[in-house]
Amino acid sequence: MESPTPKKLARLIERYLDPQKKWNAKLDAQMRDALRDSESGRATYRERVAAHRLMVSGDANEASGFESERMLDALLDGATPVASKDQRFWIRLGSIVAGAAAIFAVVIQSPSGLDSSNSTPQSNLADGAPQGEYLGSRGVDRKEQPAGLGISGVPVAGGLTYEIVASQGVSQKDSMRLHYRNTNPELTHLFVFAMQDRGDVRWYVPLPSEGKSARIKVGKEALFDIELSDSHRPGALRVFAIFSRQPLAFDKVKQTVEHDLGFMASSLSTVKGKLTMDLGLDAQTEIVTVLDTVILDGSGIQAGE
Repeated sequence: MESPTPKKLARLIERYLDPQKKWNAKLDAQMRDALRDSESGRATYRERVAAHRLMVSGDANEASGFESERMLDALLDGATPVASKDQRFWIRLGSIVAGAAAIFAVVIQSPSGLDSSNSTPQSNLADGAPQGEYLGSRGVDRKEQPAGLGISGVPVAGGLTYEIVASQGVSQKDSMRLHYRNTNPELTHLFVFAMQDRGDVRWYVPLPSEGKSARIKVGKEALFDIELSDSHRPGALRVFAIFSRQPLAFDKVKQTVEHDLGFMASSLSTVKGKLTMDLGLDAQTEIVTVLDTVILDGSGIQAGE
């Protein structure tokens, strides 16, 4: 099979992560074969998958349920090309019950020409499985977080909207669009703010005059666009989203985070834990999402890069 070009590989990765488009064994094989042959392609894959996971679950290291479904789609399409709908249902169920992680795991073999002075890579699979970089889902028992925040770049001059985290930045000339996903009816309120590298806080949702978290609903919804040139300077940007069952008072959140550089310098897990504790959140049901990006000076990145 001839390896796809870099542009075609990028389109395959985008399709793989697009829930509106179908996925099958042929597409899956094309993408996996191309990833084995392309270091830059693997880097792009890691960035896009990390962005997807941050948006749907808040943890870039945890495979999402959607990824598991993609693996199932590819397996079922390749193994049962003429199966009926009922047969495909039982195959899908059997795959889950049987623990299909071993079937779905896809690795990239380490090139034999690597410097032997490097330490031996650790396998991401069970003992005895090939070593390499893990691309698929480790299993189907991991659950997505029920809510998450997404941030997209919207070119002011026109062009395609792009995912900011995956693109590793947003041009100061562009707008930043906030959107959320929520599947838990108990999570009825959302609070979103950001910090820059001097500890300056940018309040998004709610506005200070509104006094408390905004009410949200189940589903996917875009909030609004923020013109970065009006209010943000180039440099690091860390965006925080808090999904809660009750509204949070603006003054309490402000007192917790304002002028605390630890919220910019600390690890994501430390920041999530501190916000959960200081704001009295329920760690089992309420969700704190933290997304890191950078605002780029000048022309910045182009959509689709």
